Amino acid sequence: MKVERLKTARLAILSILLILAFTSWSYADTLSLRYSTDGTTWTTVDDAMSPFFLMTSTSVGIFDVFTEIGQGSPGLPPGTLDLNSTLTTSGGGTGMLFVELSQTDIMSAAAAWVLQFGPTFTGSGLSLQLAAFVDDGNTLFAKTTPIGSTAGPITTFGAYQTSGSASVTSPYSLTQSLVFTCTNCTAGTGTTGNALLTPVPEPSSLLLLGSGLASLVVWMRRRRS
Repeated sequence: MKVERLKTARLAILSILLILAFTSWSYADTLSLRYSTDGTTWTTVDDAMSPFFLMTSTSVGIFDVFTEIGQGSPGLPPGTLDLNSTLTTSGGGTGMLFVELSQTDIMSAAAAWVLQFGPTFTGSGLSLQLAAFVDDGNTLFAKTTPIGSTAGPITTFGAYQTSGSASVTSPYSLTQSLVFTCTNCTAGTGTTGNALLTPVPEPSSLLLLGSGLASLVVWMRRRRS
């Protein structure tokens, strides 16, 4: 009886370790943040200090307070991108700012992705557009297959969510694209928001994890009895 319980426990632990290894086997070593306006493009790549955390704080065009924080794996779960934006135009005016966060060499499989965005606004004349893409060719900033986008410009506070699916093979890349458009913005106009792209695990991964947890529960109950 003890031998059977031991075998059940080992099977449960092995199943859990396999799914954890499967979902975490993704060390994307290139996380890049790119932003552009008025025909000029800047790219921030910071693999040396942190392969999964980037921060840019500067003045770009009419946007005199512009801060972007980008995060990816392994700091976040594999296949996840987090883009946090804060910007203000104290003098107002008209202009556009393009911001992109991208990561390559992602190994973990996913059936689909969910894109969430929760911006706040001050002033008037500012709109945002957000989109996410996956590239089976594993190219940085590639926009091959859309996996989520906002339905038109966002101009008001709220919680926005969209999703999309794509068939990809490892390794692949993910890219988030955020466009800020000021049309006769009033002085002091600005926004703060967090764009989060998260993967939906494949059914096989969920099944394996569920089987492991179920076996572990059975083993614990038998041990108590």
